[in-house]
Amino acid sequence: MAENVTDLPQQLANIPHEYRRQRITENELNTAVGYVGSEWRSIAKQMGFDEKALEREQMSSPNDACTWINKIFVQWKSREGDRATIFNFLKILWQSSLNDSRVNWFDVYNVLVRPVELQTLQQPIQETEPKR
Repeated sequence: MAENVTDLPQQLANIPHEYRRQRITENELNTAVGYVGSEWRSIAKQMGFDEKALEREQMSSPNDACTWINKIFVQWKSREGDRATIFNFLKILWQSSLNDSRVNWFDVYNVLVRPVELQTLQQPIQETEPKR
């Protein structure tokens, strides 16, 4: 089913095309872990994980939430293959925020997407000499 971009927030609807295709890296997922906090269950369920899988990961490192949240994200990335894009990850965070989650998907957007947009804007324009 095609997604209706008018249903997405403006930042996601207008995300640069390369983020729709670019696979998210484990480093980017690890960065996002710091923004998830206690809302990780809502996000993991949006990713398609069931409660038993979440409990298993939590039991594997009971005192290290960042480790098991990261494991869930990496498992999602592995399972999704080429569909594990920055865009799809941000869309999951946004969808989780609609379901009573307090995760601020836009903070993650600003970390993963915004710096590259700003860097592109700050690159000097190369002038070319007119042809004679």
